[in-house]
Parts: sequence; structure tokens; C-alpha cells
Amino acid sequence: MSSEELAHDAAALRKRVARFMDKELTVLPAFVDLRSMASSYGPMTIFGGLIRDIALGNSRDFSSDVDVVLKGMPTDVLDRWLTPHGAHRNSFGGFRVALGRWVFDLWTFESTWAFAKGLIQGNGLADLLRTTFFNWDAVLFDVGTGELMARPSYFAELESRLLSINLRPTPNEFGAAVRALRLMSEGGVSLAPELAAFLHLQIVEHGIEEFVAADAKRSGRRRLTTSFVGSVAIALGAHQVTSASTPFSFFDFQPALPLGAGTRSA
Repeated sequence: MSSEELAHDAAALRKRVARFMDKELTVLPAFVDLRSMASSYGPMTIFGGLIRDIALGNSRDFSSDVDVVLKGMPTDVLDRWLTPHGAHRNSFGGFRVALGRWVFDLWTFESTWAFAKGLIQGNGLADLLRTTFFNWDAVLFDVGTGELMARPSYFAELESRLLSINLRPTPNEFGAAVRALRLMSEGGVSLAPELAAFLHLQIVEHGIEEFVAADAKRSGRRRLTTSFVGSVAIALGAHQVTSASTPFSFFDFQPALPLGAGTRSA
């Protein structure tokens, strides 16, 4: 459940993000030092999931990584700065580091996966909005200027609770499917047809228990249950047969019948 109302426009969301930064991030000396260093090269932006959860009113429950993109900063400069902080390279070209109680995934602009793979041409910050798998993640906050950028339909799609695919190629399809289920577990989320088909195939491929185990491992607390994922799997399977060209809504959760470990949906 949301702790705040939905942010209905960029001005409201900008204020929320600024408050969050003042309370949680600018009290971290290392974050302030990084922001100061980054300003010598170009914009430093917070991107994706954190901004999305603040927009949805879920910032108090946010427990994932804070994604930061640094434009203009050479990778070797960032690497040297991070060395004393115990950072390590993640699987997709960025750096992961714990600063205070937050874990950050840091990327130089050019190393952003969709840019590095040539899927999207990256020139300005607005091009980052085209690189996310989910439409709800296509939002960023410029730490230096306080500017907030989002895709044109961003707030309308939040308002309608329609989750869709923004950029189909992704380096981690299973992780994207886990995130989709997490968002669905908060209630009232519809999946656009392409995303519904994607999620159905991922559940068929990986099985219900693999999703539950991955969620427990990644979040540190169990959000997805076998009953919930099983119910989604059954409903998605029926939807793909009867209504695949329409959005998939799973508003009224009814627990599925017990499903054994390793059960795979059809």
C-alpha cells in the first residue's frame, strides 16, 4: 500500500525527490563528495526505480538499489574514486557500492547498457528515458539542477496503473519479470499485452518457486509467495488463451490452490 498519494505531475514529484534527498542522501558525506566531484564533469542523475517508488508514494518501503548515472565522467575516474569505498563492478558495466544504509549502482552515461550495446543513441540526458525496460522507470532527477525529466505519457500511465515495456531488449529478463511481479503484488496494476505475454513466458520458463526464491534473496524480505505467483500464473495462462491482445488486470487477488515446489505453470 502507498504511504502517500500518487504524484500527479512533475512539480509534485520533484518536490518529493528533493525532500527524500535532503533526508536520506545529502546526509551521506560520500554521496556529497561524489556529487561535488561529478559536477566537474557533467550532470549526476538519480534514475529509475527510486524515483518511480517516490512517484507511487512508496518511498518508505523502498529497499532496492539507487541507480545513479554520471554524464561526462570517465570510467577510470569513477573507478578510482570508488576504490576506497569497496565498490565492485556489476554484471552490466556499472559499479555497486554501499554508502551509508543505501546501496548504489553507478554508471557512466556511455556505459549505460542500451547505449553501450548500440540499441539507443545516447546524446543528452533525455535519451536515458528510452533505455528502461519498464515505462514506469523512465524518469530521472538531475541532482545538480533539481530538474526532473520523464517520458511524455509518464504520469498518465502511473495514474492508469498501466505497466508496459519501454525498451524490450534487456540484459536480465528474469530480473525484469521478478520486478513486474513485485509491482503487481502492491495491487491495482494492469500489464500491457506485450508485458503480459513476456511475464507469462518467464513464469513458464523458470517456474513459480524460482521467482519466490529470487525475490526473497534480492529484497531481504519475502514479498512474493507461492500462492500469489501461482495465482498470477494461472490467470495469465487463461488470459493468453482468451484475451492476449488486451491488458491483463489482476486487481482482485484470490489465492491459488497449493502448488508444490518446482511447479511450473502452463
